[in-house]
Amino acid sequence: MQKKELAQLLGISASMVSRLAKRGMPTDTLERAQRWRKRHLEPGMVKGSRMGTEAPPPLATPAPATPTPMEPGIDPAHYRAAIELAGQHLARNLSPDPVEREQQLRPLRGLLWLFPVAAAEPMALPAPLWAALCDHALSDAAPLRTMQDARMPITEAALFAVPGDQHMDWPDFFWLALGDDETVVPCNAPNARAMANE
Repeated sequence: MQKKELAQLLGISASMVSRLAKRGMPTDTLERAQRWRKRHLEPGMVKGSRMGTEAPPPLATPAPATPTPMEPGIDPAHYRAAIELAGQHLARNLSPDPVEREQQLRPLRGLLWLFPVAAAEPMALPAPLWAALCDHALSDAAPLRTMQDARMPITEAALFAVPGDQHMDWPDFFWLALGDDETVVPCNAPNARAMANE
């Protein structure tokens, strides 16, 4: 089975299938891939198991992205600006110790969980912070690992998350920034991280 076809059946992007395949997900059949995802990804990380999300029917055309409504009175632009300000401060103070660094990143990941993915596109954080947020999924050769303090929009950071001519869609990059199986911040908020863009 081709990764593109499997991606359509799972309702995720082909680049995400490639990333999961590198972590050990079988790509020969839909059933084996689904079984692996159930066993190896936390329930909140599998599309269709998050509160307020549903997996699309097989081979269905994805619905257009729509922002997840935030609490009444909260402007996504102001929320994004607050995340960016916190991110700039955090990037200057990241611990070199991986365990400590993960503890520092948890509150920021919690904020990102509550942010609608469709409103995240203009978000800009320092390159080292993007690298720290996605460290669990970046290859050693990912250019993002060597970039200095330049502020990068999420769309640009996604381009530097994979080496060479490969490409990662920014919504997949946003998903990676939320953490891996061990670092993900569980969130039961009804507006937690719309997956419409996957």
